[in-house]
Amino acid sequence: MSALTVIKFYCDGEIKRIPMNRSLGELTYDELCVIVQRVWKSQLSSDINNLVLKYVDDEGDQICLESDIDISHALTFSTCLKVHVYDKETIPVNSKSLISNLTLEKKSLESIKKVVKNSRDTLNKIIEQLEKIKVEDVVVEDKIEKELKPLSNAELSEFLGDQNNTAKSTAEE
Repeated sequence: MSALTVIKFYCDGEIKRIPMNRSLGELTYDELCVIVQRVWKSQLSSDINNLVLKYVDDEGDQICLESDIDISHALTFSTCLKVHVYDKETIPVNSKSLISNLTLEKKSLESIKKVVKNSRDTLNKIIEQLEKIKVEDVVVEDKIEKELKPLSNAELSEFLGDQNNTAKSTAEE
């Protein structure tokens, strides 16, 4: 009897969940690539060789899936496999974790530059709008402070006298 395996695909800011009835070792790398292509066809290039699949291990690290053995190993840890999907052409891997032989296509690089420039322009517009806003000074009402005066000698001796009498009576007992 095969166990239910759930694969969560993370791609371009979206998450899709695919339940599968597969035993350990039945799911192949090629099948996983076909599933990814079907689920994310609008975001990925048509070349299956551009796919970069990474699963999240028990320590939270992203580990490359490159073969049937990698998939079997990943499924031994959990019945829910979390797979991050990248495409060398349309959804490049984060620059901190680039695979050594992965290079950006000119089209991808231009697309990234365009997004960054648009973000910069939007931020500049927001800054300009914030600079135009007048800052109103909030007037805080003056707080009325109680007038404090020093104790007179009589008040001080009266205060201390009560304490001295209490201390004397306690000592006498």
